[in-house]
Amino acid sequence: MDFTEYVLLGAVIAGMTELITRIRARDWWVVVTILCSALIGALFGLTHYYPNLDVIQGLVAGLGASGAITALGAVRSKAAPSDAVVR
Repeated sequence: MDFTEYVLLGAVIAGMTELITRIRARDWWVVVTILCSALIGALFGLTHYYPNLDVIQGLVAGLGASGAITALGAVRSKAAPSDAVVR
């Protein structure tokens, strides 16, 4: 694996972790947003908008983009107490 594949893998893991966290929290708008980014990536793969991009690779890229936004947001934000911990 080269460096870009490691970055994409990390972003996809962050995206899936965020998706699972939001499903457990029943934060449906964020769940829909993450799934839409994955769906848009899959549609790009389905239409072969980019050469050599298939549906699965597009789905992974969309989920990875969502994960990258989540990871960047986590780096930029200050830690806040969770509602579950506060209660």
